[in-house]
Amino acid sequence: MSDWYDEYLYNIIPEYLSELARKYNLRFKVVSCTETAMYNEWCCLIIGVDNRDGIILMTDVNDNGKRVEYCTNIFFRRSIDDADTAGLDLSDKHLNVRILNDLIILSRNLDNKWSKFLQGDMSWLEDYKKHSSFYEFHCYMEERNKLLDEIIAWQQEQRTKTNGD
Repeated sequence: MSDWYDEYLYNIIPEYLSELARKYNLRFKVVSCTETAMYNEWCCLIIGVDNRDGIILMTDVNDNGKRVEYCTNIFFRRSIDDADTAGLDLSDKHLNVRILNDLIILSRNLDNKWSKFLQGDMSWLEDYKKHSSFYEFHCYMEERNKLLDEIIAWQQEQRTKTNGD
């Protein structure tokens, strides 16, 4: 099963999200055996591949110098509409097809409805904290958390350079 995950994490996710990554200067980093981080200096999305549910989204933020992770999957997906699913055959229930469709839908949705977040606007976070799907995620995988802490530290360093502080 590891080869299956590796193919998604190292190849398919970056390929399917490449246009989004170029547009918003996003990088990819595999952070666990089932997750890839997609990040720039302003945002960090964790894209998880689940062999039952498909793609799951988490978001890491710097909250007063501490990395906090939220399970934002439902919150972001609530804005998916016909424009995000246009031209896709959603009736195919095979996991591989569902995951590929999901990546296309999420790429469109993030670009069309969450571009401000990808550019650093965190105003959505207050709405999320009031939403019924609000959930602060705690993962106790040491290596994964170390890699995500490194991303958050890199982001802070980049923002400090940009602001000239």
